[in-house]
Amino acid sequence: MTRFNAIAVVSLSFVVAGCAGVRVGGPEAIKVGDRSVTLSGLDGFDASAIRQPDPTYPLVFVTGSGAGAGIVVDQDPIRPPRPEGGTVVIVWSLDSAGAYSFPDDAAISFPNVMGSERPDSTRCVVHTPKKKAIICWYDKPVNPKKFKYTVRVVHQNGSEPPVLDPWIQQP
Repeated sequence: MTRFNAIAVVSLSFVVAGCAGVRVGGPEAIKVGDRSVTLSGLDGFDASAIRQPDPTYPLVFVTGSGAGAGIVVDQDPIRPPRPEGGTVVIVWSLDSAGAYSFPDDAAISFPNVMGSERPDSTRCVVHTPKKKAIICWYDKPVNPKKFKYTVRVVHQNGSEPPVLDPWIQQP
């Protein structure tokens, strides 16, 4: 085997291994109630195939389409670290090539709801012109707090999936 062929085989091996996906474990028939379903990934997941959640940079996805579309944040609750200074900063981000964007500076908001406090001095700004990220900041609380927030996105055709209302758990 020539040196070029050996490099090509090794490179192809990495490509094929990278396509294996996140799930570990082949298909298995599992009894669920009174029926059987076939599932894969029951041996866990491949941590090297994904990005570990970043509590200051949560990723926002939209699953499904049309009336079945739904917003998903890659972590709930978000657990931002306690900053050295007095301000907590979180950047929510959408797929840069996707059809959804954050419509305005109120795309992330902190509503008054039972069981939730509101962070002090909150401000959010959509990063323009693409509107694929929204930056929010608030005063670091003296004591640990739990904040309910809402996420809104809009499709390029003007439709909006239902608003999502996850949590921030601030240590």
